[in-house]
This record gives sequence, C-alpha cells and structure tokens, in this order.
Amino acid sequence: MRFPALPLAVALALIAGGCERRPDDVAVVVSAIGGPPELRDPTKVELGFTQNVLLGATAQGLVRFDAVGGIEPGIAERWIVTDGGRSYIFRLRDAQWADGTRITAADVVASMRAAIAPRGRSTL
Repeated sequence: MRFPALPLAVALALIAGGCERRPDDVAVVVSAIGGPPELRDPTKVELGFTQNVLLGATAQGLVRFDAVGGIEPGIAERWIVTDGGRSYIFRLRDAQWADGTRITAADVVASMRAAIAPRGRSTL
C-alpha cells in the first residue's frame, strides 16, 4: 500500500507543530490542602493550618519571603527603616483588591490596626 507524500508531510508538520513550546505556556502548581476552606477574617479568629496555607497562597502582605528566606517586596515596592528599627516607612506599589479597586495606605493601616488590636485573634 502506497501513502501519498503530501498528506503524510502535512500530518507530520501538524504533529511537530503541536509539540512546540509557546511563550504563553507556563507551569501550573497545584496544592491539595484538604476540603473546602472556611473563609474567615484572620484578624478576628485564629486560623488553622489549612487556612494559613490558603491565606499565604492567596493574600499579599507589604513584604514576603523569597525561596531562601530573604525579604522581598510585596505590596510595598520599597521601604525605609528608621529610629533604630522601630519605625518603618513603606511606599506602596499600584495594587488592586480582588474587585479591582485600588489598595490605599488607609486600607493597609486599617488591616494592620485590626491585626494588632487587643481583642484580635491574629497571631501577628
């Protein structure tokens, strides 16, 4: 049985083209952390292990840790430490909440105050 050369060449070209890695292909990381999470305000209740994992994977702080434990920018694009380490001044990058509204310095202040409030349950 003879195969026509043109259809075979087209089929091979399509197969080879499908194997090409495009720039928009990115690695996907999947983490299984248990059942459906109970979404809670972390400033009002102490979070369990899975809630902390979920919060760490979805929330952004002023700074964060890199892969080797160094501090790198999060919502803050830069910061200054003054007064012997007792005062920090953060400059925020342009960031948005999940609904698209802009994160402001007042939002950060309100979140920090709620986290350190005497009645709060945050571990901060």
